[in-house]
Amino acid sequence: MKLSRKICSIFALASSLFASDITPQTNHITAFALPEDMITIDGRFNYLDNDFDIFHTISKNAKHDYGYIGALSGTDLTIGYGIHKHISIFYNIKASKMDYLNSTLTNIHNEIFTRINFYDVPSYIFDDFSLDLGLIRDSSDDLSIADANYFVYFTRLLKPGLGGISQANGNLLYKGEVLSNQIDPANGQHINAKYKIKDLANNSAYLRFLWGNRFSNALLNVYTGIKYSDISTTISPSPKSSQNTRYKQFLNSFGKEVDLGRSERSIFAGANFILETQNFIYDFNYEYDRVFDRGSLSEGSNHNNILDINIAYKANESILIYLGGRIMLNNYNNVIPYLFNRYTQEKFNDRYGYVNIGFVYNFSIDSLRNQNFLYLQ
Repeated sequence: MKLSRKICSIFALASSLFASDITPQTNHITAFALPEDMITIDGRFNYLDNDFDIFHTISKNAKHDYGYIGALSGTDLTIGYGIHKHISIFYNIKASKMDYLNSTLTNIHNEIFTRINFYDVPSYIFDDFSLDLGLIRDSSDDLSIADANYFVYFTRLLKPGLGGISQANGNLLYKGEVLSNQIDPANGQHINAKYKIKDLANNSAYLRFLWGNRFSNALLNVYTGIKYSDISTTISPSPKSSQNTRYKQFLNSFGKEVDLGRSERSIFAGANFILETQNFIYDFNYEYDRVFDRGSLSEGSNHNNILDINIAYKANESILIYLGGRIMLNNYNNVIPYLFNRYTQEKFNDRYGYVNIGFVYNFSIDSLRNQNFLYLQ
């Protein structure tokens, strides 16, 4: 239990950092495994609106152009467990509600990864070496674009050569006839034409190699890795079929649904530095991402620079309360891959970010067992 003894001794010293093994870092990207039977819980709230937009990341076109993201609010929960002194497992779930066009896109992020610590010997070069193996799924419910102005916008965006579509006084027209006044003989209902953005999802797998060093009151970690992603998104008019002559003509002119699915790979590298001064901990993380295999998707950015900064107050030996934020210089590029496609790629040259507030709570299974034993006595 060499690693656990190290951690306990560090934890006991008020002037020393209580190590990434006890997870003072809010991003959990470290070379250090959690001690056996240690549990860490990290909960946070992410937020961005015009009042908190200190980096001016909300575009004026956020509600008008496909691909721009407006205000955001969301919750984020990470749970880690030390299975063995050299093996830890982490699970992260994040729900983010974003203003997107005239709707709200709710992305659900699920991530699970296992950390295997191969090397834990203090040296001049590095103290620890680990490998993370992870799986990620991002997904959102279908988006419906029903507004007449947006319907015209999407038709011209997806099918530039398709004419005859227009709007007047909020009504959608095709070849001069108001579609909402048209009846579908199949069901006797008015035509409620809209666009559906469906199958919004990406599945990713990654390998991450990490090296870490401990200092008297600081931690330094560097890492690099590779990620593979499969992305799905389709866009089509809805309803997809109709017996109404005019709307049927439009569907025939539109043709097949637009399939934006693809596969891509990326490499990434980063570093984080944690410094403790008295009761405060300063956590800095920088990461660079580079995406490949995008083929004709070359107009937008194929890279990203991501900076996370958090300042934490150590309430006691088990609890941190922190405030910070994230800035991404190229939007959610490679962070939520399905948001990037041939129609949104130009928007990924813009930065995006948000503030967060959260807590970290650490405890061990042994401590719970002891408490239960004392209670039974």
